[in-house]
Amino acid sequence: MAWRLRLRDHHQKMKIARWAHRFFTTRTAWRVWLERISEKGREKRLQLWEKEKMRKYLLSKFVIDFVGGMTHTYNFPTVWHNRAREAHCVREVQEQMNRVSCSFWSVIGS
Repeated sequence: MAWRLRLRDHHQKMKIARWAHRFFTTRTAWRVWLERISEKGREKRLQLWEKEKMRKYLLSKFVIDFVGGMTHTYNFPTVWHNRAREAHCVREVQEQMNRVSCSFWSVIGS
């Protein structure tokens, strides 16, 4: 009869040990999952910040190029040259933005 009590006691302890193992494994997995989510959020915010920084830089470059270029266009028809330069700068800004956004989405997708 004593062996049955010991067996029952051992069985109960094993049941508690399985429950504890499952609990701590789940808790660890949950923490890792939350950490990865916050890391992805930080990366996304960083990419958006870098994209905005690049946009501001390119727009300031466009303004400086456009205004600075106007002083050197006296030998050409100014209206045509300014429009061509503006179109070129706008095209360059759009290409840069496309490159930045493509790299942004390739990082997000991986």
